[in-house]
Amino acid sequence: MCKKLFSTIEFGSVREKKTWIATFLIMLAVLGIDLGSKFAVVNTFKLYESREVIPDFFSLTYVTNPGAAWGMLAGKQYFLLGISLIVFIGCIIFLRKLTEGFVERYWAIGLLFGGMFGNSFDRLYHGEVIDFFDCYVVINNQAHHWPIFNVADIAICVGVGIFILSSLLRQSKQEKSE
Repeated sequence: MCKKLFSTIEFGSVREKKTWIATFLIMLAVLGIDLGSKFAVVNTFKLYESREVIPDFFSLTYVTNPGAAWGMLAGKQYFLLGISLIVFIGCIIFLRKLTEGFVERYWAIGLLFGGMFGNSFDRLYHGEVIDFFDCYVVINNQAHHWPIFNVADIAICVGVGIFILSSLLRQSKQEKSE
């Protein structure tokens, strides 16, 4: 089972088609969980309301982000939507080169697309991204916060991380042929 999971997929094969279905389902799951969790937060919290889940470590805090990571490019929703569209189109055009037939790279792209679509939906519908996971540590009665994030952000980071790890740990087909 494990050997089959980490073997390469032949392009156009039945296994590739099944992998594409799994990738699409991953994307839909991320999108559904992201939009559902944001819907729940918007409908049960007031803006800037915070509810502690794990004392001195984790809260659910409803905030909005008018930009990208850490508020960069605030107010540039259409620019950020354009970047997402360019990344999406680039990934589709160069898909086979990007995946090289490695299953984990298909899944990484599914996570990336699900996260991109979730945050893009927010930008189009709300004009900014809804965030709510608030991680922090309290030292000497002072809270030090990581920027508040959402499910889409997690999926994007995990997808990029999987893709980078795969690229570092797997020998590309081009390297093998040389």
